[in-house]
Amino acid sequence: MKVFFYIKKSCFFAIFTSFLLVNVCLSLAHAQQEPRQEALIEQVQRLNQSNYELLDYQEVTELSKRIIPNRHQYPSDTIAKLYLLLADVATNIGDTEKALQFVQDGLAVKTLDKEVSLCLALKLARLYMNKQQYNLLLTTAEHAVSLSEQDVDIKFRLFALSYRSVAYVMLADFNKALLDLQEVEQGIAQEPVFSEQIELLTILANAYHYLGDYQTALTIQLKVLKLRFDLARMANVDQTYLQLGNAYLFTAKYDDAYNAFWEARKYAEEKQAPISVARASVGLARTLYQQGELAPAEQALLAAKTVFKQRNLNLDYAKALITLAKVYFASKRELEANALLIEAMPLIEHESLSKGYKDYYQMLANMYYQQGDSDKAYLWQIKYGQLQERLLTSDKLAKSSLHQFYHRDSSHEHEQFHSVAEQQTREIAVKLAQESELSASFTGKFAKQKSIIISLVAAVILLVITAVSFYLRLRASRHNLVYLDMERPKNFLVQPMQTKHIYQLVYKKARQFQFPITVMYISVDNWQELTFRFNKKSIINEVSDDIARIINENIDEYDFAGLLNPGEYLLIFEHQKVSEVSDKAAKLSQAIQSRFFASLGDFSLTCQYSLKSPAFKDIDPYIFLAQLSE
Repeated sequence: MKVFFYIKKSCFFAIFTSFLLVNVCLSLAHAQQEPRQEALIEQVQRLNQSNYELLDYQEVTELSKRIIPNRHQYPSDTIAKLYLLLADVATNIGDTEKALQFVQDGLAVKTLDKEVSLCLALKLARLYMNKQQYNLLLTTAEHAVSLSEQDVDIKFRLFALSYRSVAYVMLADFNKALLDLQEVEQGIAQEPVFSEQIELLTILANAYHYLGDYQTALTIQLKVLKLRFDLARMANVDQTYLQLGNAYLFTAKYDDAYNAFWEARKYAEEKQAPISVARASVGLARTLYQQGELAPAEQALLAAKTVFKQRNLNLDYAKALITLAKVYFASKRELEANALLIEAMPLIEHESLSKGYKDYYQMLANMYYQQGDSDKAYLWQIKYGQLQERLLTSDKLAKSSLHQFYHRDSSHEHEQFHSVAEQQTREIAVKLAQESELSASFTGKFAKQKSIIISLVAAVILLVITAVSFYLRLRASRHNLVYLDMERPKNFLVQPMQTKHIYQLVYKKARQFQFPITVMYISVDNWQELTFRFNKKSIINEVSDDIARIINENIDEYDFAGLLNPGEYLLIFEHQKVSEVSDKAAKLSQAIQSRFFASLGDFSLTCQYSLKSPAFKDIDPYIFLAQLSE
């Protein structure tokens, strides 16, 4: 019984200990995980506040791989912001399908952040506009407008109104579109800085492009391109060039279209966006096809359709196949062209083709007609006619010019008012682009002037710092020289070059300020005999050092003495006359001659000196010195 009780107690203790260890381990793991989670949340917040065009695709995708699998551990606001970031980077590289999926996933997250919800709704509206799904665009834009009525930044409301105006324009409700654009114009007037927003003008330009008013779209896109360069917003300039190329293509300006598509492909390659590169290549191919350059058009299309197929972009892939089929038909390669038309058929079954690809149905009808299948040929011809009718109905802005707008039958007042609203809508869009360009121009000039002022201020500060530094160094150098002079050994004399320089300065200074100086020239008469008789450098140096020591011992603190030539010395006595220096000069000469040099034996030095003060007529210091040394 005791054994059983002991075993039971031991088992209970082991289980209890294991439970404690597990809890401790979990607590430690949780404690280590919390700082990492906070860092990731902070990173999402930081990226969400930055310019979406400058987001790094790799950084955002790596961040999503660390958060999405553990999404239950993070706040819903963080998850929604992360999906918005993923949609942004996908849009930057042209992957609209992935962007749409990310936006839908973000909207499915229940977030309390109104601004994030609004940004996701606006991103969804942009994608619907690019896919030309205008009913869905209107629904999404109206939802975004209702969200923007809450306490959020005014720029979100302006974007929401712009998307809704696009939907109204595409659905031919110009009166409502005009009201939205007028509110956008008023909002920009209240917030002038917002007129620099490129996204707003891009929305309007795309709207008129899809509507068929390519000239208005071209005008706005040119303003957008100029804004990008003026404001240095070059991250997504490839997309602007792509849209500009499409506008040029539909206005039959093929050389300009080619240049725009080429620039779009160049910038897309620089930022490593293969989908954008492929779309620009398709634009180049369509332009080359119009110019009759079939071989380079085929090469560009083959490369582009490979990218679209790899990325599962069915609509883009179908458009590339249709354009390639046109190239093959023009090259008399009907069998290959027919195969491409059949391959594209299931890809566009649930898609609506744009105006640039409306010939696809007619090509199919011609193919079946040539094959003898009249029923299918008739069916596709009917679809071609329906597509033509739909495009003509939605192409009201492109089908008539400004003159035609104002010269309709006056009896139809509603129709006339409708056309006026159309024209006013267009004029407001172009006006917004012009005001943005003007604002950017002033902003650019102001920024340039500001940078010049900052540069000049920096240069002045640098010069002041340099001058102060130079002054301090010079001051320190002078102090060092004073200390060196105080610590110089008694056998030190300055060298001939410095002696002559100091002599010239003192001489000119005395003449300028008119104070007396006395110049003394000492020459050892038998110096040549000394050097010849004792041809040892050590002995000569010893004699020179002794002479220098004698000279320094017999002059005062402010007197100057220096070596002029071997065996010749120059002494300068400032503010002293000859009569005041004559005794000092005689003692110095006597001291040199009476000096006993042990290394010279019985050889003794003989010297002579001359002492004189320059007169007023002695202008040149070296002529005076030459006269003194004679």
